[in-house]
Formats: sequence, structure tokens, C-alpha cells
Amino acid sequence: MLMPKEEKRYFHLLSEYRDVFVGSYKEMPGLDPKVAIHNLAIRNGVSPKKQPKQHFRPQLIPEIEQEVNKLIDVRFIREVKYPTWIMNIVPMRKKSGQLHVCVDFRDLNDACKKMISRCQSLSL
Repeated sequence: MLMPKEEKRYFHLLSEYRDVFVGSYKEMPGLDPKVAIHNLAIRNGVSPKKQPKQHFRPQLIPEIEQEVNKLIDVRFIREVKYPTWIMNIVPMRKKSGQLHVCVDFRDLNDACKKMISRCQSLSL
């Protein structure tokens, strides 16, 4: 929670640099996907995991589809025909009531090599 003075400074900063911030995916046309693409360092011998299909309340499904379709439309995500790893989505409600779709990457995180940052390695 911000103090009133901090909140005022925060909104002033956002207003001053509003051309840098966006409110929706569609406000980011032409964003090169290479900016956010990286390769995972999966440990040798780890088999891909496919989480069991998760079932959602029927009234939630149209909202989930809408959010996923937004991400597909702006090419942040794409459909994969033959996935080797299958992770469930986790729909979360924001304070505003809007649905936010997250992904449960715990199995994938467990399969990846733990990287030691440069700062940590210097103190070893």
C-alpha cells in the first residue's frame, strides 16, 4: 500500500511517461517475439511432463477462452500441435475482477538446471 504522497508521485510518473506503458496487449503492435524468447536448461535425463487436464467451472470457460484468444491474436502465444510438455493454466481474479490467466510451470521449473547468478558465484 502506498502512502498518499507516494501514490501522487507514482501517478505523476505514469502520466509523464504514458507513451511507455500500455493497458492491453493490442497496444503493443509489432513487438518482436524474440525479445521474450529464451531456451530452457532442462537437466539431462528428465522426461517431459504432461499435467492431467484440469476442469474449470463452466461459467469460467468463456472468460478463459477470451483471455487466451487475446494472447493468440497479438501473437504472444501460439498453438502447438504436438507438445512435449503440457502445463495447466491457472485462472486468477485481479482486484479489478478481471480474469488473469497464469500457467503452472512447477514441473518445468523442477526439470531445469538451477542457475547460480554471477553475484552468488562471487561469494562462494
